[in-house]
Amino acid sequence: MSTDKRENVTFAERKEKFERQVQTAQTIAISGHMNPDGDCIGSCLGLYTYIVEQYPEKEVTLFLEPVQDKFSFLKYADQITQEKKIDGPYDLFFSLDCSDSRNDKERGGICRNCKK
Repeated sequence: MSTDKRENVTFAERKEKFERQVQTAQTIAISGHMNPDGDCIGSCLGLYTYIVEQYPEKEVTLFLEPVQDKFSFLKYADQITQEKKIDGPYDLFFSLDCSDSRNDKERGGICRNCKK
């Protein structure tokens, strides 16, 4: 069984917490770093795909800068936006492939204003 040494939490426990957070959220935002490269785009699209296909009742917004044409064939690449789709804060926010919070400031504080 895999254990995260930093927190002494098993993978199963982390997965359970993740699932619980997604299940209890109605609105979810996903974002990556500015000027996204392939691993950032892939990470964000992978999480987006999982959530919209496993939880179709959730409202999920995928925030990234416009991606290069070479990534346009990826499933759900057409769902990438720079516009907030809801009024009020998102229930849950995922920031992927980011090392700091500068991206949030550039996106108007979407993460800072989220509930989780």
